[in-house]
Amino acid sequence: MIQNGKTLSMNGEAIWKGTYTHNGTLLKMHENCYTIGYSALLAPNGASNGTVGFGDGVFYNAAEKDNKVYVGAPTASGATPVFAGIVAREPGIASGYPAINDEVTSFQKGLLIKEGYVVYKNAYVCAASPSALPSAKSNTYDNAKIGYQMFVSASNGAVYFAPTASDKVANADVAVGKVVELNPDDKSVTVYISPAIYA
Repeated sequence: MIQNGKTLSMNGEAIWKGTYTHNGTLLKMHENCYTIGYSALLAPNGASNGTVGFGDGVFYNAAEKDNKVYVGAPTASGATPVFAGIVAREPGIASGYPAINDEVTSFQKGLLIKEGYVVYKNAYVCAASPSALPSAKSNTYDNAKIGYQMFVSASNGAVYFAPTASDKVANADVAVGKVVELNPDDKSVTVYISPAIYA
């Protein structure tokens, strides 16, 4: 049996929430958002199925002109990596698979956020001019600030935050959003994601 180590308790700091770790909740304020589906979720090599966490990013292979997405920039010969979107948290998937409730696997179909306000609670947060991602994710409210840039790693689709647009870990990583709000009530940050930033 798979367990994630979290306990539910009436005395816990986040009753029934599984603590402050969930990413990718899309805020649908007056439907000021845009999402789209995909046909397949693949590993970067395109030869095997992929798995991606809610709130992480995926890529298209623009050379193929299809709607298959890759967990990391596609690496096949002649591939043209293009950012596809952020995987939205799907309550149906999260509640239907409680042992793996923070990710989408190849047999599930999620939605990709192209534009909107998205909540993050637990992610990689880098200092200025990082040479590598931190070894572990941390609470975004405690470690990020308004104006921090959000990046998607081209190697594995992981989302991370850093102070400025020039602070990305690798040149192939994509800046896709910016922190616009800090939320002390649930220790989260709100990020605006837009094609105006990543296109």
